[in-house]
Amino acid sequence: MLVSHKDLVRIVKELPEHRLSLIDLAWRMVREDGSLDTDRALLMVDEIEAANQEAVRYARASKAALWTLQEMARTSAPPEMDWAWAEALHAR
Repeated sequence: MLVSHKDLVRIVKELPEHRLSLIDLAWRMVREDGSLDTDRALLMVDEIEAANQEAVRYARASKAALWTLQEMARTSAPPEMDWAWAEALHAR
């Protein structure tokens, strides 16, 4: 699918801010003194795995978006591209 620069800019502007659950989860596992509460972390294994998977998906989508923008800058032409990265960044 060919996309114009104008359309790509519009799509990027419409991307919602996304806060990774991994960040909030990390704060929940830290004691007041800043050390890791390993007992609490062991109880949160499923949440940690889900948060890790979310972060990996987001990183992949971000990398694909960056590649697309770099290609557009390099070639000054709209690239043929897979829009899965935009859908992944829009997903919550």
